[in-house]
Amino acid sequence: MAITYTRNDIIYRALRLCNAYAIGQTPDADTLLNAVTALRMMSKTLLAEGIPLVLVQEAVVYMVSGQAAYKLGTSGDHASLYKSTAGAAVCAATTLGADEALGQTALTVVSVSNINDGDHIGILLAGGTMQWTTVSGTPTGTTVTVAAALTGAASSGASVFAYTTLLTRPLRVRNPRLVATTGKETPIEIMERDAYFSTYDKSTIGTPTHVYYDLQKDPGVLYVSPVPNSSALRINLTIGIDISEFDDSTDTPDLPQEWYSPLCWLLASEIGPEHGVPLDRQGYLDGRADKVKAICKAWDKERGSSSFELSAG
Repeated sequence: MAITYTRNDIIYRALRLCNAYAIGQTPDADTLLNAVTALRMMSKTLLAEGIPLVLVQEAVVYMVSGQAAYKLGTSGDHASLYKSTAGAAVCAATTLGADEALGQTALTVVSVSNINDGDHIGILLAGGTMQWTTVSGTPTGTTVTVAAALTGAASSGASVFAYTTLLTRPLRVRNPRLVATTGKETPIEIMERDAYFSTYDKSTIGTPTHVYYDLQKDPGVLYVSPVPNSSALRINLTIGIDISEFDDSTDTPDLPQEWYSPLCWLLASEIGPEHGVPLDRQGYLDGRADKVKAICKAWDKERGSSSFELSAG
């Protein structure tokens, strides 16, 4: 049976392990705030130690003909989640079902599946550029109304992409696949920084075969080589998103159940000195925390990487 606990459930148990408050009582605001700060700091240390407190998901980056670098983040270029943690598609890729003229706002598409009111939507124009605008109103039948009129004609069969939310900056990317207009995925390679900047002619235009991801503060930057020769191309990626902030008291980590107890023990070890835990008790907390951390690391290596999601409770 699945179990679920909130951020504060984790903190309260850690405080109880430190004998910082008794069952039936409620920690005061300062105690809770300090514990939240400790949890956030500790989670960053765990990331540095190789325990990946990240949400592993599938994402898509929409190419632009002639553009080599793509900013990935909430203020970046067009990129979104491709699938939810449950594996369901959360963006749309379809085609126009009829020719559309310059100035048109009501567009006929082959499918309106996963296209929603307010979504970002891109339409490949006959000239080869992708026009991005937003969906205006809920699609009906096979008709999607867009907020901005087409700035050029678009042909039947032209690519149409839609998504709801810009991608959060990834901590890492792996398993890149180039997606052709047919939807077929072809694996491409990830390069290291030195190899990318010293090897490739950045002006070469063609079909992308390599990517390099530069993790900036926000947004990150994905470099693509050769420079894409079509705005109908996409790159699908497996990404890791940092979700170790634990912002809200009701945030619920939908993580493997094996992680709940370790987080409590690790946090108790972290905050024990702040609460005057006796040395013998602190030694026990530290030892227990080290043990469960070692178990988690070993378990994670066998599993590949920890995939979980924070959602408002």
